[in-house]
Amino acid sequence: MVGQAVPQTPMITMRCTEVAIVAGLNVWFVCRDSVTATVIPLSEIQMLFYGIYEVGKVYEVESVGYVVTTIRHVNFVPLTPVESKFVKQFGNELLGTPIALNWKSIFKAYLQLLLGGFMILSAILCLNSLNISNGSLLATCSALFFMTGKLWKYADFEMATNLASQAGLNIPTRLFIENQYGGITNEEFDSYIADYDAGRPLPEGWESKNNL
Repeated sequence: MVGQAVPQTPMITMRCTEVAIVAGLNVWFVCRDSVTATVIPLSEIQMLFYGIYEVGKVYEVESVGYVVTTIRHVNFVPLTPVESKFVKQFGNELLGTPIALNWKSIFKAYLQLLLGGFMILSAILCLNSLNISNGSLLATCSALFFMTGKLWKYADFEMATNLASQAGLNIPTRLFIENQYGGITNEEFDSYIADYDAGRPLPEGWESKNNL
């Protein structure tokens, strides 16, 4: 999640040196003025937070990548989807390539953000007044949140090859996907990779045969 704080005008110029979470429903965050040491409620600071979430992880292709959706937020309230990406894994590095908007990823993203919001709210209610109903709400929202993580978690063969095409994955990666899903044998994979590394053309028709 990426965010920036933009001050609204007019406002008092100040620097916050202390930020605290207050266990209660009246004030959740406070900021202490570094000059006067006065505690200033967040509602009086008039700050606008905006940025993006990258959520809705779906269709993971093992050892290759997965799909997420970027969603704009204002003051942490999700608004509109910006784009879906196929995030490729290169060791510890991640590289996102824009693809067509994935509606299952978008649905999962909003569902998880909604449940996440209810989790935070129920946790605050528990801090304010610990009782069975608040605890049950927190437990239910937490369980549903983690259950949604399993929705459309892995890509099948057809989706994996479709994503490979949309993301413009190179031939060795596409061959790896084919081999991983059983589209070609280990012997065929080794042969194709050897031809590719040597600069030799792959067997005629291999792309149409393997739906790549």
